[in-house]
Amino acid sequence: MKRLVIGVFLAALCAGCQTTTDPREGGLFNYSPKAYEQRADERRARLQELEAEQQAEEQQSQKLTASAKDKRQQKAAIDKKLAAANKEIAEVKETLDGYSALNSRQEQQLASLRARQASLQSQIASVKNESSLSEKQLQGEVDRLNREITQLSNETAALSAL
Repeated sequence: MKRLVIGVFLAALCAGCQTTTDPREGGLFNYSPKAYEQRADERRARLQELEAEQQAEEQQSQKLTASAKDKRQQKAAIDKKLAAANKEIAEVKETLDGYSALNSRQEQQLASLRARQASLQSQIASVKNESSLSEKQLQGEVDRLNREITQLSNETAALSAL
């Protein structure tokens, strides 16, 4: 009977235990070194994955920072060109305002030049506030405006020479 009780007790003791990979839960008899090493290897692999992801994110962040810096430099260059164009168109306006037409033909030319000057000035202001254009499109628009301002300036100088 004593053997039976001890046998039942040991069977119940063994049946109630389970093997676990977590050393905090296994207890003295249920600790499995292989399972623990497997768990440690899985955690090391996950750590390496996370470190690789972090490195990739840092590289992406550096690329975005460099791209943002480049965009700011391009915008500053465009703003500088627009400021120069605005200054030039203001000089054309000043020249036109100081001109007095001698006949009706010159009066028509003067009115046409003033209208073009006002149009170009408003186009410059419009380009300054435009946010939907790409840097390349903005650069093309600035170049177009500069060509038109140069042409207008030349025509103004020709009218003044008459």
